[in-house]
Amino acid sequence: MLMTVAQGLIVAAIITGIALPIVQRAGRASDDSMYDSRRVDGSDRPTQDPVTRTLNSHGITIKILEHLALAERYGREFSIAMVGIDDWHRIHAQHGSSVGARVLEVIADAIVEAVRMPDRVGRYAENEFLVVMPETHADGANQILERLRTGIMNSKLALDSPVSLTVTISVGITGYRHGDDLQELLLRVGDATDQAQQQGCNRVIVKLAA
Repeated sequence: MLMTVAQGLIVAAIITGIALPIVQRAGRASDDSMYDSRRVDGSDRPTQDPVTRTLNSHGITIKILEHLALAERYGREFSIAMVGIDDWHRIHAQHGSSVGARVLEVIADAIVEAVRMPDRVGRYAENEFLVVMPETHADGANQILERLRTGIMNSKLALDSPVSLTVTISVGITGYRHGDDLQELLLRVGDATDQAQQQGCNRVIVKLAA
């Protein structure tokens, strides 16, 4: 499936519409030998988010489009999940940008550790990550993301500072349905994440195509 004009416009809007803070992880972000395929492909350095070392919004969107093409042509199954950090604006306002950046790093590390090697993780928005999970039904994705949610809820984040925080996440999940395009997938997974936050946060919601 070739990228349509509409999908191209969506990608362009994502690239130009989201300003990501340029904060590098000292001693690690610049080391070309230290990367994980779940975060970023070694050849795709321009698609890396500088804070979390995951894919940036452009990079993770490209991965979704690649899996859409495979699904359309070969009938391959995949799911995507959106992970949102709860109470993000309060955390940022109370503790400042440096603690906010560290929270992003820690959550990104937790997501990468929770998913499998074929999966891809990217920072899609200020406090949201997308996870692309090939050959995975939404039920399987739900099990993985539920373990992640529980683990984060039961942990205090090590922030390398006097600040100790307990952070929770809200997660939306959807699976590919034949005929889906990029916009439909992103709208569904975004709606599921919104539902999780509106229902009190710290939960996982699966939303499949009607």
